[in-house]
Amino acid sequence: NTRVPTVIELGCADPEEPCRLPAGLQSDPHLDQVKSTTAEVGMRWPFAPGARFNLELYRSENKDDILFRSTSVTGQLGYFDNFKKTRNQGVDAELAYTLGPVDLGIGYSFLDATYQADGVLRQGERNVQIDKGTRIAGLPRHTLKLTADWRVVQGVTLGADFLAVSKRTVAGN
Repeated sequence: NTRVPTVIELGCADPEEPCRLPAGLQSDPHLDQVKSTTAEVGMRWPFAPGARFNLELYRSENKDDILFRSTSVTGQLGYFDNFKKTRNQGVDAELAYTLGPVDLGIGYSFLDATYQADGVLRQGERNVQIDKGTRIAGLPRHTLKLTADWRVVQGVTLGADFLAVSKRTVAGN
């Protein structure tokens, strides 16, 4: 997989012309495409009528990921730049039941999202030294999801979801 830099990332990617986010476009320097390689293996097991279990293991490595960097320790100005490598890997599991017009499900995700290179990034109010293996801020390690859907009549479904996430590292901590 690959993606090209977005317009806002390109418009704020020059350390000589830093910008405050969100901002208008200012310059047009070069940013490399993000290259993502993913390996994934999983299984689907319909173990009983109306019941299934899904399990997935995955690992994605992003080369030249695009991250925001600051121009000073105290200022809010910065620019987008390529970061050598990041990694997202984990496990997703789901158990689902269909009982007549009702669908019930429970899902769990474990995510290990880390930087895979050393560097300095703007994190909150200051710059932070990133070492290989540092967790990426803002992404929970554990997620639990409960779902319930009721097909009231043909074409009408009422549903509810409950989502619980573990604590997240805050940018700058």
